Parts: sequence; structure tokens; C-alpha cells
Amino acid sequence: MAYTAFRSDTPEDRRKAEEMIHDFFRDLPVAAVFGRENSFPQPRIYNIAPEDFIVKAIDSAGTIIGFAINKTNLKIYPQVSPDGLEIQEFFQFVKKNSKLDQLPKRTLELRVLWVSKEWRRRGVAKTLVEESMKEAKAAGFEAIRMCCGNEYTARLARRMGWQEQYRLAFQDYPKLSGKNLQLSNAPGHDYIYYYVIDLLTQDI
Repeated sequence: MAYTAFRSDTPEDRRKAEEMIHDFFRDLPVAAVFGRENSFPQPRIYNIAPEDFIVKAIDSAGTIIGFAINKTNLKIYPQVSPDGLEIQEFFQFVKKNSKLDQLPKRTLELRVLWVSKEWRRRGVAKTLVEESMKEAKAAGFEAIRMCCGNEYTARLARRMGWQEQYRLAFQDYPKLSGKNLQLSNAPGHDYIYYYVIDLLTQDI
């Protein structure tokens, strides 16, 4: 079954992306690590700003099967409910220790990369990343960074030539952060990463 991927900034697609974001976060290994796989905190506001852009993939019937949310304002993160503060603090720790301030000034973040379960392992995620890279380079960005919360996305980034900026073992977080937490395991997904690609060296 064929699919296509392209940039879409319509209000309707932004609304649909907002609706799907909760499923994206719930599927991340960090949800299982913090024991939240069945009750991941719902973001209050995701804040897809007007300057951000979405790349979506649709099947032949026009149904959205995946999307990438590319954030240009890197200071805005979703607000979460009080029961999600531990996870929010975890992501803040990762961001703080990833040395992201060393990246080029014109860097955006591919913050959400989601593909429906029926379409996974069929090249959709790679296509969404490629289209995001093309759009970012055309807009004058020098680099893209991506937080990879599972091994599938990390492997994809490596295969596409992205460079590892940072990695943290989930089980090392309590010791390194000084927090008294008992974390669970997420078999096959031991780390969270940041990967970066230099757009200026890419022929896209």
C-alpha cells in the first residue's frame, strides 16, 4: 500500500497532531520506566507555534499514518499535570546535560516522530525525517536535533548519518540526579539519546 509524505501547516492537521501526541508519549519506553504506560500524564498544552511545521504521511485513502513535529522555538515545552512532574524533570535533566548550547544557533528540534502501529517498519519514519530535513534546510536551518526515547528511533538516526550528542541509561538517572526513585526496566530500550545532523553537509 502506497503512502506519501509532505509538509502541512493547516489548522486541521495541527489539531490532529495535537490529538495524537498523547499516544506518542504513552508509547515511549520512559512511560514504562516510570510506571506510567497505562496512565501517562496528559500534556495540558503542547504549543505547536505558528513558526513550527508539521510533516505528515498519509495512505492512499488520505488517512494520516504518521507525522513529524519540528519545533523552531526550542524554549517552549508542553505543560504537564502535577502527576507528570517526575517525567518532566527527567526530560529537563536530559536536555541540561546534552550540551545543546554547543549546537549551531540555527538549530531546530524534531520533537515528535510518530507512525501508526500498522505502518511501522515500512520506511515511513525515515521518509518523515528526510522530508523534515529538506524543509529545515530550505528554511535556512543549519542543524536538527532529535531526542530519541527508544532504540528504534536511535537506530534510524544512526543509519541516516546523524551523530550521537548524548546518551543516558535510564537506570543511571536516579544516581546522577540525586533523586530517590525506583525505576522499572524497559527491555530492549536501556537509553535515551540526543542525535544531531549538520544540514549544511547534506545534499538534500
